Amino acid sequence: HSFKLDMSTTPRLMAAAAKHPNYSDELTFASLSGAAGRSDVDELNGSTRCVLVGEALMRAPDAGALVNELRYPSSSVATKRVLAKVCGVTTAEDAVLACRAGADLIGVINVQKSKRYVDAGQASEIVDAVRAFGEREARWAPSSHASLDEWADALRTATDRGRPLVFGVVQDQPLADVQKFVDESGVDVIQLHGSENREYAESLQVPHARVLHAEPSEDIDAAAADLAATYAQVASAKCCLVLV
Repeated sequence: HSFKLDMSTTPRLMAAAAKHPNYSDELTFASLSGAAGRSDVDELNGSTRCVLVGEALMRAPDAGALVNELRYPSSSVATKRVLAKVCGVTTAEDAVLACRAGADLIGVINVQKSKRYVDAGQASEIVDAVRAFGEREARWAPSSHASLDEWADALRTATDRGRPLVFGVVQDQPLADVQKFVDESGVDVIQLHGSENREYAESLQVPHARVLHAEPSEDIDAAAADLAATYAQVASAKCCLVLV
């Protein structure tokens, strides 16, 4: 037994068990596949009526709140948790420390003028360490979503089992260079920090986060309107997050 998290194990085994001649609806089966949030319980609904939760309770800052979340439907608990991103990570060791501290998103900067620049090889080591921490086998591969709210929920779901994602930060670099960086590093998301247009963003093989640069202003409403207009020009179904 590898002890690696695989939420597909329980449904797969239960489908096989249902075909056994001694199977009975009166039997209670427990899932031991690492449920750590309400989304996991919902995912297992119909396969089993019992889940074993261990490491998630050890990691949770409030074990009681997590128990309530696991026990009761999502409509009765606050599921819109804030995502924490730690950026500028340069070593696998620092990435793991950030993961242990509760980071949902780890950022690596592939912009040469940055003091925290990492190349594809260094980024790959960080990606491997983060995936090992979260017992994630492969790159995040979500479907497109119609709104940023839907993307936010997708990010929460992807990271809610203590399974951080890695963002690769780029800025006005040739598209081919960024695509090569994605392939060689294995990052889950590209964070566009420059003036990259929509066509550029949609040519990336992974989802992207968009940074919008705001000018200092005393008129908050006007500044917000300017940002909304700027985003409208580059909005994409592959944009999973906007940072200001």
